[in-house]
Parts: sequence; structure tokens; C-alpha cells
Amino acid sequence: MTSNTRTPVAAAARALAAALAFAVPAGAYAAYVRGVFYDVGAPFNDTGLFAQTLHHGDPFLSVPALHFGAPASFFGIHLSPALWVPAAASWVLPCSAPDFFALFHGATTGALALAVFVLCRRSLSAPWPLALVCAWCAAFSGVVVRAAWNAHFEVLIGAPIAGLVVALGARRPAVVAGLCAVLVTLREDAPLHAAFTLSTLLVVPGTSRIDRAEGWRTVRVLVGLGALAFAVRAAFFPSHSVFQLVYSGAPAWAHLDGPAIADRVAFFVRERGDIAAVWGVLLVSAVLLRSPWLAAPVLAALPWLSLQLAAAYPPVARLDLHYGFPFVVPALAPVLAAACDPSPRSLPRLRALQLTVLVLGALSWNPLPTAAFVMRPGTHAFGVLPDRLQVARTEAFLDRMAARARAGSKVCATDAVLSLREALVDRSARVRALDPPADCAWIVSFRTDREASAVRTSLARTRPLVRCSVPGTALVVHAPACIEAAL
Repeated sequence: MTSNTRTPVAAAARALAAALAFAVPAGAYAAYVRGVFYDVGAPFNDTGLFAQTLHHGDPFLSVPALHFGAPASFFGIHLSPALWVPAAASWVLPCSAPDFFALFHGATTGALALAVFVLCRRSLSAPWPLALVCAWCAAFSGVVVRAAWNAHFEVLIGAPIAGLVVALGARRPAVVAGLCAVLVTLREDAPLHAAFTLSTLLVVPGTSRIDRAEGWRTVRVLVGLGALAFAVRAAFFPSHSVFQLVYSGAPAWAHLDGPAIADRVAFFVRERGDIAAVWGVLLVSAVLLRSPWLAAPVLAALPWLSLQLAAAYPPVARLDLHYGFPFVVPALAPVLAAACDPSPRSLPRLRALQLTVLVLGALSWNPLPTAAFVMRPGTHAFGVLPDRLQVARTEAFLDRMAARARAGSKVCATDAVLSLREALVDRSARVRALDPPADCAWIVSFRTDREASAVRTSLARTRPLVRCSVPGTALVVHAPACIEAAL
């Protein structure tokens, strides 16, 4: 009788833990991204691009012309057919573009946390309280938090890579095939990241739970899928490659010299404790526990780390934004090691190590580089939704500005405002620091806008306008008169 009573209760507790693993980070990140949109203004590239592209997106995921100056497909940037799913869902959900993208980003981060929960349960046989803590720590690690300001979905890619290794160790070919298919739909280079991680695990000598012949077949499939995805993108979608802008620079790699390289490596060790400290613990543990599988995911991540540290674009060299997404995988090295190690006696130590590295990754990251990149005096707190009335007043004011634009007034807006509503103005009325328009009758921006200097430059070229706060919002408008602006 006691056993029958405990079984349903235990099952309910496990189900509740899984739900919480998803819901807590999903809610926190959704609230954060929505707050970024309405409290301080979201970056036009890429948060605004994603929001406007996914909301009521077409099969080609057409990017609004304001981003590139002409219509283009998002697949020219990344071949990510998995984004068809949220684009289709946006036609059903009664949400604005910012609200929908906030929900989408929250869901992707919640899915990452849920995947970590399941992997810890399956691979490490972790009790659900430990798996829940691991899931939350993974969701709030420095790598994931830094991807939230200019929100992307790529942090999710680490979960199917880890799941693929666990499925190979469990001899689940159907799951392996499914995860390979998922990876190639997420991004064209995702299968290649998976292939490299799996290769480093397969070259570890000794007995492994993974059948090496099956493992190498999977590597070949992943490489083939990645090559096919790159070929499809090159053949069918005009590329908007930013490799030279982001990585090589012009002339190629001229920004690198001995002192620059040393400074970037020192910055990584000093400021990216969420990565460096975790990797250090894993490498030391690999020696102490005589488990080379713990070191393999770290070694697999070194080429990507080298490319990022050599990048011409400073946020990439700092591994800010989403560029650190492959580093989700090394943080799950104990899960991967358990999938390879045939000895059940190693599980208690690997469980303890997994908890240690994920807690370390969540507590040791330094937010200052992210704040420096943001370059705004204000930020938005996690888990705090912007006031509903504030959102309504913001949207109502933008409606009035859109009506003025249709009536013939030259309404200009900064990129952060256009992230809320891309169709508010045409390309000639986009306020940018390098090329501000000179004939604006109205200029809409956020109080903490990066383009404030561009607004002042624009005002110097036209008739004087008055800077007015829009009541109940985070917006300001340079208008002929504040009373008129409030109408």
C-alpha cells in the first residue's frame, strides 16, 4: 500500500520538477527580452531582425527591407529551417512581434534547461532535485545570459549535441537519427560542431559504451549534412555573409599582433570565468579521475575559441552575445563522460562534478563586459515584466507617429524604436550614428538610446525641436512642441 502511494507521488514530483526546469528560465528570459524591447530598446540587429522576421514569417523567412536595403531571406544569413515552426506559430498566437519573440526566446532557453534536466536523469541517473538544480544553473550560465541581451536561439544547439552522444552510448539509433535531423535544421554549422565533439570522444583510447564503428558512421553523416546545408545555402539564397566584418577584417587579420593576442587571452581568463574556470576544473578532473572523456569536449571547443579570440569585431572577441553557444557542450562534459564510461562506479563522482561545473558556470561569470558592450546607462532586470500600461502607452504613441508619417510628416526613429515596429518609417528616416537624416520633423528614440548623438547631429541640421518625454513610457521624442508630441 505504501509503495503504491509513493509511486504516483514520486511520478508527480518528477513531472513537476521537469515542468519547473522549463518554466522558470522560460518565464525569466521572456520577461527579460520583453523588458529590453520596451524599457531600454532592443538592438535592431539582431533582436529586432528576429522579431520582425519570425512574426507572421513567410516560407522564405523574408527579412524586412529596412535591414538590408532590399528584400532578402534569413536563410542567406543562416540556413535554419527549424525557424519555420515559430514563424508558423506566430500566425496563431495573438501577439505583437516583440511579445512573440520574447516568448520564443524564453521557450528556447527553457527547452535547453529541460534538455539538461533529462540528460542528467538519463545519463547520470541523477535524482530529480539535483537534475533540477543543474538545469537551472545551465540556463543561467554566463554563456546563456550573455546571449539574452541581443537575443538569439543558438544556445539551444548544445542540447541536441549532448543528447546525440548520450543516445549513441545507450545504443538508440532512432534517437541518433532524429537528433542529426534536428541539428541540420537548427543551423548549417550545427552538425559540424556535433561531428567535432563526437570525434574527440571517439579517439579516446580504451573501452567505451559507444560503438566506435557506429560513432564514426554518425560523424560522416553529420559532416555530410553540414556540407549539404552549406551547399544549399550557397546555391539558393544570396548570402549576406559577415565573415570579413566579424572575423577576418580588412585587410585580413591585420588587427592581430602579439600584444593584441596576449591581451585577448588574458581577458578571456580574467573576465570569462564562467568558461575558463569550468574548463580548468574539467581538465584537472580528467587527470584526477583518469577520465579523458572529461577533457575531450574542452579540446573540441578550442578551435572555435581560437576563431572567436581572433575576431575583428570586439564583442565576438569577448565571446559576448550568442557567439559562445558551442561552449554549452563542454559544461555538460560529465554527462558525455557518463555516456562513454562503461563503469557504473564512476556515476557518483560524475554527478558531483556535473553539479560543480554548472554551479561554477552560473556563479563565476562577470557581467561587466556585457554592460560595457551594451553602452547604455539602463538595463532591464531578469524576471521583471514591463508594466502593461507602459507597453500600451508605447504602442499607442507609435500608432500616433505612424499616422503622422502617413499624413506626410517626416517621422524619424532610432534602431531601438524600429525593433518595436520596423514599418514605422522608411529607410531614409532611420536615425543612425554614421548617417543621420537631416530633415526630420519628429525624432523618436529611447531615453538611453545609443543613437542619442546622432539625434543631436540631426537636430543641428534642421529647425530646432524640443526634447519631450513621452508620459508613461521609456520613449522621448524631439518634436515641434511637447504639448503637440503628447497628443
